[in-house]
This record gives sequence, structure tokens and C-alpha cells, in this order.
Amino acid sequence: MAEYVAASRAIVSEPLRYPVPGGFAPGRNFLEFDSLESFVAAIERLLTDATLREDIRRANWEYYLRWVRPDAQVMRTLEIIREGSPDFRR
Repeated sequence: MAEYVAASRAIVSEPLRYPVPGGFAPGRNFLEFDSLESFVAAIERLLTDATLREDIRRANWEYYLRWVRPDAQVMRTLEIIREGSPDFRR
């Protein structure tokens, strides 16, 4: 999934079974499916709705910049450490 987000792709996925930080959500970053019929319907939606496709691509690019890029991950880690450690605040 991360590679498709980094490439700003419109994604169709089975429901995620794990929490993803930063508001990564169905309808915004990807379309969900739970059957062959809903898979085909999601693909058809993306193929026929250029605005939806572009909105998902843009949301994934923004998510990548804020949450997936290595420098963003390092910065978030340092912020968490700074907030949680009195010794680190010095």
C-alpha cells in the first residue's frame, strides 16, 4: 500500500485490518471492496469519475508527504521522543 500511496495512485483495497495513522481512510485515500462485485464497481467508479480519481491521488500524495516520507517519519519519531522524555527536552 505504501508504494501506491508514494506513487499517488488511486487505490482499491480490501478493508484494512489495522489502524493507519494520520487519517488514512476509505473514500479519501482508497476505495474498499469486500466482494468481486464491489471490486468491479470500485474500479468502474475510478475509471468513470476523473474527479474522484484525482481527489484520491491528491490525498495520497499529501498523505505521503506528511506521513510516509522518510524525513517525515524521522521528524515524527523525534517529536514523540521529545514529548515523552524529560531528559530529551533539555
